Amino acid sequence: MSALRQAVDLDAAQAEANDRLALLLATSWDPRVRDPAAAVESGKRAVKLAPTNGSFWNTLGIAQFRAGDWRAAAEALETARELSGGRNHADLFILAMAYWRMGDKEKARREYEEAVRELEKDRAGKAAQACCRDEAAALLGIGDQGTEK
Repeated sequence: MSALRQAVDLDAAQAEANDRLALLLATSWDPRVRDPAAAVESGKRAVKLAPTNGSFWNTLGIAQFRAGDWRAAAEALETARELSGGRNHADLFILAMAYWRMGDKEKARREYEEAVRELEKDRAGKAAQACCRDEAAALLGIGDQGTEK
């Protein structure tokens, strides 16, 4: 983490360093490292430097979600989807949670169900995505078999 901060401090124009720092600050397993507000700042810098990079928009959306800005998170994740042309299971779970927090439970449910279908297709190395799935399921009140609690 200190190396990323140092890289950004030395040259704030490094989009990839800003993106990686934002992701670390938004998603670290260590609560002492997490800093959603700083993650949003770093994510915004990355997107400003490389506005057509869908991966950077994705990171910004995750950071905004963790900072509690549901609408901005959904917008950034939708932009990431458009730019990348692909779907990431974890992103869909975050998007589902953002829509749920905004009160659009139907859209949240659709995104969640799509994420589960995509996750079922690709099982290898999905610990982080499973974590997002579990968090989304808990927030949406969905049981293990996809039924509401």
